[in-house]
Parts: sequence; structure tokens; C-alpha cells
Amino acid sequence: MLPNRKDKNITFSRVAILSLIAYFPLGYIVGTIHELGHHLICVSEGYESRIYFDLQGGHQLCRKAPSNMLVYNAMGGAFGLIASGSIIGIWLFKRKYLYLLIGGIVWAIDSSSKIVLEGFFNSIYKSPEFVPYNTAFQIITIVGVTLYFARRAHLQEKAKAATS
Repeated sequence: MLPNRKDKNITFSRVAILSLIAYFPLGYIVGTIHELGHHLICVSEGYESRIYFDLQGGHQLCRKAPSNMLVYNAMGGAFGLIASGSIIGIWLFKRKYLYLLIGGIVWAIDSSSKIVLEGFFNSIYKSPEFVPYNTAFQIITIVGVTLYFARRAHLQEKAKAATS
């Protein structure tokens, strides 16, 4: 028996809503670890470092400029990528909670872009004019990845219902 129209959308809606809800706490975790990457380079050179969060996200302040700015700038994204990979790894181990996979992929994409942008195009990345582009990229990424996996879960559920 096929589920009625209302029931067919439960899987899609559930995956989409849970993914969007999980996006922010997972982002806080990844963001904290991202800033820790900058922090470790700063303190490894003997400088004072401070991490703080505001409405625009996480920030790390180093008392003085580290000797290798490329490594310092890119290390945040590298640590964020490790954190994102860990979230994906948890999902691969458990094979539960699709929102973990979605969040891990979204934050891995974000962290990868930050390795490039912060590491190699730091003056553009830090400019206020870049903020809307970065925000748009993040919105497109979360919506695109969420819709892909929500649709995929919906089609799998539909196929399972058709065979039973």
C-alpha cells in the first residue's frame, strides 16, 4: 500500500528541518575548532591569543602577526576540515542521523573554501564587501546539500513503500 500524499513528504520534511536545525550547533563546533587552528599557530610563536564569538561568527586575535601568515591563515580552515571530517566519520560509523552527514559535508565545503580564501586571498576574505558573497555561498551550500539528501531520503522511502 502506498502512503497518502501527506505521508510521502514526512521523510523529506524531517530530513530538511533536522538538517537546518543541526547546521547551527555543528557550525559552532566547527567554528570553535577553526579558530583553535589559528590560535595554535599564534601561541606556538609565543604570542597572546584570544578567541571570541559574535553575530558574524568566531574570531581569533593574535597579539602579533605570526611569521608565516599563509600557514596561520589557512590553519583555521584546515582544523575546520578535520572537525567536519570527524562529523562525517561519526555518521559513517553510526549510519544514523542523516543530518550529521549533511552538516559535516556543508561545513567541510565551508572549511575547504576558507583554506583557500583565508590562506591565499586573505585581503579579499577580510574585506566587508566580501561578507554578502560568503553568506550567499553558505546559504546555497546548506540549501543545496540539504535538498539533495532530503530528496534522496524521500525517494528511498518511496521505493521501500512501493516494494512492500
